[in-house]
Parts: sequence; C-alpha cells; structure tokens
Amino acid sequence: MKKILLLEGDTILSKDMSNILRLANYEVEVANNGKFGLETAYQNIPDLIICNLNLPELDGIGLLRILSRHVDFNLVPFIFISKDKSLESIRRMMDMGADDFIITPVDHTELLRTVDIHIMKMEKIKASFHKKRTQNETSLDSFLKTPHTHKKFKKKQMIFQRGDKPNFLYYIAQGKAKSFLENEEGKEVMVTLYVEGDFIGASALLAKSPYAASAMALEDLELVLIPKEEFIDIINQDSSLSHDILLRLKNANTLNNERLLKFAYDSARKRVADSLLFVSDKFSSGGSVHPSIEIGRRELASLSGIAKESTIRTLTDFKKEGLIDIEDNKIILLQEEKLRHLPN
Repeated sequence: MKKILLLEGDTILSKDMSNILRLANYEVEVANNGKFGLETAYQNIPDLIICNLNLPELDGIGLLRILSRHVDFNLVPFIFISKDKSLESIRRMMDMGADDFIITPVDHTELLRTVDIHIMKMEKIKASFHKKRTQNETSLDSFLKTPHTHKKFKKKQMIFQRGDKPNFLYYIAQGKAKSFLENEEGKEVMVTLYVEGDFIGASALLAKSPYAASAMALEDLELVLIPKEEFIDIINQDSSLSHDILLRLKNANTLNNERLLKFAYDSARKRVADSLLFVSDKFSSGGSVHPSIEIGRRELASLSGIAKESTIRTLTDFKKEGLIDIEDNKIILLQEEKLRHLPN
C-alpha cells in the first residue's frame, strides 16, 4: 500500500482528503503544521507528499526546500494545495520544484487522478533509476575492489600541495578532507570539503595541469589511490563508470562554484550562515529536524573567507538570535530556513 503524507492545517479539508485517499486504498499520514510534517517525513519516508502552501510553523515552500536537499526525497512527488489559481502563483509553485498542484475547493476526482498519475510516474522512474544506479554502483564498487593502493593520513596531514603535479585520483574510503588556498602571509581560504565517497584531484587530472589548491586531512583518513593513466583509460573507455564519476564531479563542482560566487557579494553574516548550511549539507545524514555539525572555528572562518574573530562574533550573534545553539564543539542549526534566507 502506497504511503501519502498529507500536510493540511484545515481540519475539515484534511479529514475530507484523507478519507477519499484511504477509500482509494492509500495509507495516509496527516500533519497539521510544517514542523510536525517534516519530522513525520524523516521518520517514515512517504511515496508522495501533498502539502498546503500556507502551513503554520514551517510553510510549504520552506518544507519543500529542506526536503529537496536530501537524497531520500529526490524521487518523492511533491504536490501543493493552494486556493490561489493565478498564473503567477502556479509558476511560483512549479519553480520551487513542486511536481503538481491542487486548487481548493478540492475536487475528489481531480485529487485521485493527480495522485494516481504521480504514483505511477514515480514507480516507473524508480524502476529505471534503480536499474541504472545498480549498474553504476556495481561498476564503481567492482572497480574500487580491484587491487589499488590504500594510503592512510593522520589529521592535518597534507595530501598534496598547490602546484604539485597530479599522479593519482584520490577516492575517500573513510574520513573527511579539505582543499584550500593560502597566501604569502599564511592566511587560508577553504575551497571545499570532502567526505567518504568523494573523489579528490580529478579536475587537475582532466585539465592535465598542476593542482590549483592544496588538500589536507580533517581527521584520520583512508584514501584509495587510482593511478592517473588508469583514470584516463576509464574516462575514454568505460562509459558507465566514467558517467558515474563525471556526474559526481559535475554536481560537486556546481555546488562549490555557486558557493564561491556568493563570496563576491555576501556580507560576513551571510557567508557564515551559508558556510554552516554547506557543512550541514555535506556532513549530516539528513535525519534530524535540527542538524548538528562539528567544525572548528578556524575551519569555519576559512570556509567563510573571513577572520576567525569575526566568525566567533557572528556565531555569538546567531546564538543570541535563536538561529543556532552551541554545545561544546557542536553547532546546532535551530532555524535552517532563517539562516538560508538571512538578509545580506
């Protein structure tokens, strides 16, 4: 039985819609506000979400933004409920990533038709996606299981330095790492972060150029060393494996380029907020309403491109404003949406 999460603050409408859906043999979970709906979604991932645009505590758009950052919800259809049927409102909902919309008052036939269409479409996409992912994961997994040199690095140990010639593609088997730039005075700006499953150094290999930034272990680290010649052969000959590797690199580069572009325009507060969210997206598992991250103040300052003192002062302000909490070395994000839309 397919599970539907219905988020609707109007008790009468919620009861009416859930009854119709249950009669159509759907399992329905109901939430009357966005915060509870988010918790429910995390606890039991639904097959489809129907959500009112205007919810208390966390509105529909905020909910969609949070869920869209987690891979578990990539294939879950998201349908908005709205009383506004203007073209501008519809375009806004679709631009935010909604799969469809339902206008109130809700027509029962239209509700079931919309849900049935997206459930069937989702099943087809899931089947196709699972087949391709299994092929790619099997290919990559098999490749990584072939004999390769594994090298361990201690926390703060250099992996390579800017200007070095690349001889390997590095794959993180365990641990975390960072890439960074350093000026003549020793001031550091972090370029990006790497976690288990990431590749390091591919851009330099593909460009046949020296490393543009240095890389260092953030904690005890184990890397798989893939020789340059082997990597180039994969790109040229193994279509399924090269597609998987290049897609990962493209997604990582797109996210990182967007973050670095903001540095030219954003205030210190905005930079720190974006860096907290970037670390949360990179390090957290996505199973908590209030994710917590562990990152040193020096690393956070480096990632934000501002002084350590300014970073500490900004974190103190965020705590006073109720945006975050700080417990020992952990930073807890209490208001993700407010951090994401912090005025510049």
